Amino acid sequence: MAKARGLSINALAAKIDRQRGASAGLASAIRVAVLIDLQQSLGVEGLFDDDTGQPMAIGITDLQIDGSDGA
Repeated sequence: MAKARGLSINALAAKIDRQRGASAGLASAIRVAVLIDLQQSLGVEGLFDDDTGQPMAIGITDLQIDGSDGA
């Protein structure tokens, strides 16, 4: 992520730190940023609200991590 943006890892972390809400911890904000970046790079829709960037409420069985249908 950092390399793609022409930033050092520390600079990317600092940018995420500046942009996170007061109620979010830095580690959580970094995880969300990584997930959003991955979602965008894979063209996956539906995991995050397009307007707010917040994770949408989905059940764990809705995620298809191993290729199964979750059933």
